[in-house]
Amino acid sequence: MGISWQKHKAIVFENDDWCGVGIITVRDRAACERALGVPEIRAALDYRNGALRQWSTSKLETPEEMQRLFDLLLSFRGADGRPVLFTPICLAANPDCTAIRENGFERFVDMSIADGFPDGRDPGDIIGKAKEGIELGVWYPQSHGRGHHYNGKKWVRSLREKRDKTQLAFFEFDVVGWPTPPWGDNLHELKGLEFDDMTDDELDDWFQTGMRFFRNAFGYDTAAMPITDARDDNMARCKGMLQRSGARIRSHTRGTYNSFGTPDCPMGKHDPPGVLCMGWNVRLDPIGRADAETDRGCSGALERIERSWALDMPAVVGGHRINYASFDENQVREGYGQTERLLAGISKEHPDAVYLTGAEVRQLYDSGTSVLRQGSRITCRNYTGEPAEIRLANPHTAKGYRARNLRTDEEIVCDADEDTVRFTAPEGEYSIEEA
Repeated sequence: MGISWQKHKAIVFENDDWCGVGIITVRDRAACERALGVPEIRAALDYRNGALRQWSTSKLETPEEMQRLFDLLLSFRGADGRPVLFTPICLAANPDCTAIRENGFERFVDMSIADGFPDGRDPGDIIGKAKEGIELGVWYPQSHGRGHHYNGKKWVRSLREKRDKTQLAFFEFDVVGWPTPPWGDNLHELKGLEFDDMTDDELDDWFQTGMRFFRNAFGYDTAAMPITDARDDNMARCKGMLQRSGARIRSHTRGTYNSFGTPDCPMGKHDPPGVLCMGWNVRLDPIGRADAETDRGCSGALERIERSWALDMPAVVGGHRINYASFDENQVREGYGQTERLLAGISKEHPDAVYLTGAEVRQLYDSGTSVLRQGSRITCRNYTGEPAEIRLANPHTAKGYRARNLRTDEEIVCDADEDTVRFTAPEGEYSIEEA
């Protein structure tokens, strides 16, 4: 189905690392300062001109920080009247370093975000707050997988064997960390980026468990799953795992946002079959830098959004939690300021833009229509260019339903049976409501 993304100016905001302790997200500001004083940690963060140092101030979000972002998103609307929608890419679990110590580093242990956060971290009810954002229409979590770019089995083995003093230093702060630079293949082996030590059954179990953790937290299945950092033959195995897992979108970010429509960014293609590849072709990721100092600021993002549409692609805007939750006030100030300026620029220059999720984009690529449930809110889209039938599972909340056009308020009576709600509608966006 050929969707005209020049006509339907879709923007998808994907934002990585929510709910995650991740690589170097320590417990609090004091721990952050202590960690930066450890020589091995400082050397790892300073490697390659300090490329990792900017990430050392990342923090686990709180409900109050999430509400601040919700308020910003609610203050802007798309052409369909829906508020700006963020897709936080959430870690489904975090390593339980206390439990790993207690078992003598014999096995990896993690904790589902549905069960809380390990090692004394208590950010408040961020899962409950996420569900509030879903109901408001500004939040639609998807999965980052079970771990932040690492194979827990390999990582714990390297700790048990004391193979790297820098990793051991990071572990004292209850984070995964990085091995001693220079990395090369040591990064893939010691941190465990590769899954080549797992059988196919073990690989499937690792990812299926992560998908179950996500479902237990948010109450629905994730459509998206990021590809791992695997290489060569192991990448093919991981693609097979995605097929078997039921994931419908392969999030792919590496090297893509300057690679519009190239093989590195095969937007809208199925690779592997049945799994849509959707890459970031825009970045809003200043991480404390002023707009004039980075091509990942609000000006560069608006330019690349427009370029994406010109190349007949949806604009998929990538970023990270650290812009909204950080121990560094400047990072947060730039994150919020540049997000607001970007949204204001879109509203002024492109009032016909709409804010979608990757799950909707995947459906639109396949059939030209889409259905998205966010709590009690159901949004349907027909971007085929002609009248089309839209079907969705009956939510069983009423005897009758109507589809209301989000731009004109015109209503269409839906047919419904015990299992399915269906209606035929002209091109446009619709909400499903009780009749």
